[in-house]
Amino acid sequence: MNCPACDSPGPVPVLTVSSPDGLLAKDFRVLKCPGCGLGLTDPPPTGSELSVLYSTDYHAPEKGPGKGGWVARLRLLFLAHRFRRIERELGSGTLLDYGCGNGEFVEYARGRGVDAAGIEPNYASSSASVRRSLNELPPGARYGLATLWHVLEHMDSPVKELGALSERLDAGGRIFISVPNFDSWEAGFGGAEWFHLDAPRHVLHYTPRSLELVLGKSGLRLRSLSFSFGLYGVFGMFQTLLNLFCERNFLYYSLKRGTDYRRKMTAGRYALTIACHALLIPALLPLSSALAFAAALAGRSGSMDAVCERAHEV
Repeated sequence: MNCPACDSPGPVPVLTVSSPDGLLAKDFRVLKCPGCGLGLTDPPPTGSELSVLYSTDYHAPEKGPGKGGWVARLRLLFLAHRFRRIERELGSGTLLDYGCGNGEFVEYARGRGVDAAGIEPNYASSSASVRRSLNELPPGARYGLATLWHVLEHMDSPVKELGALSERLDAGGRIFISVPNFDSWEAGFGGAEWFHLDAPRHVLHYTPRSLELVLGKSGLRLRSLSFSFGLYGVFGMFQTLLNLFCERNFLYYSLKRGTDYRRKMTAGRYALTIACHALLIPALLPLSSALAFAAALAGRSGSMDAVCERAHEV
């Protein structure tokens, strides 16, 4: 097996992980390229496994704990935070959100006056602005900005898909990519409990160097690479620290999906998990903020943002 980013042979095993949520009765390895540091999930999930991994629960905030109240306000804050990060890159004011899930960011952007559309192959969105593939878009449709919010790591053929996506950009258009950083501090100390690992849904695990190499193979040029201290950075650090002591991703799944763990756990295990969170959250939240800030300054945060453009337009 050669690395898809730098073509180096002989990636070596560094982690063994269990299937998320206990959906698959098998373990997976994460291999690491000795050349560029790219991580590869081994074996990659099969088509039938993917259908299980991307069940409707994966993109299901509408099943969360109500559309009103503080959870809804948190989701709105998250969407606003995303929009601020890409607002200056919008250019012509047209946006294509690739891998848009249930389409909530597309609808938020449209509410802010942006001509936005979305692509989501794994989830039937109720939004009229979301299509299943690029081929379903109008033939002449071009966009000033395409966004991939923690999507690239799910692609087993990123060069092919990024190349096709770049053909949908208008003159001077750009692609914004937010992706987990396999070279981050939290990936290092979190290991198999790293919040952003999510193997085998994540089939590739990018370092800054491997990301730039994949972009180059896709006919793209990296304009800028930044390291997140915002919501992705702080929450990723926070959930990773919690995972070291408590049920994996309990808080995240409870907030995003509205998972009712009382139906999944014994009463004793559920009570212990709640007690663990109640004790640790007050201590870990300020610690996570401080660590995430330091990691961003050092270029080792758990999430990184790339802005790129077509190389032949330079």
